[in-house]
Formats: sequence, structure tokens, C-alpha cells
Amino acid sequence: MSEECEDIDTHNIYINKNLPHDRMREEIKHELMHIINDDFYLDHHVNLVEQMVRRTCIDDAELEAIDFYHHYVSVL
Repeated sequence: MSEECEDIDTHNIYINKNLPHDRMREEIKHELMHIINDDFYLDHHVNLVEQMVRRTCIDDAELEAIDFYHHYVSVL
């Protein structure tokens, strides 16, 4: 799940920390595609937007140009 912040260049991505590393990476890439595509402003049904993102592919080299950091948040 990704969420837009007040700062237009800042987004939060939340993923399950118990996922295997490769699955975490795929989830992050999926959410980054939503951000890159600016999906927050589409008027399409959410299922259509998800289908469009699943059909697109982001290369690992493209991830190198994205400046982001991560940390773990424990939820009780």
C-alpha cells in the first residue's frame, strides 16, 4: 500500500515485514509503479489500475535512480 504525503515528492510504502526478501522487493516495485504512474489521480476503477500496474514492469536499474529509505514499524 502506498500513500501520498503533503510533500509532493514524498510517499510512504507499507509492506509486511514478514514476507520473504524477494517478495518484499516485488511489493516495493509494484507500489513504486503506482507512484511513477501517478495513479493517485486516475479516475479509473481500482481493479483496472491494478491490472495496468501488474502488466507493467520496472527494471532494477530504474530503481537505482529513486532516492528512498526504509525502516521497520512494529504494529501491536
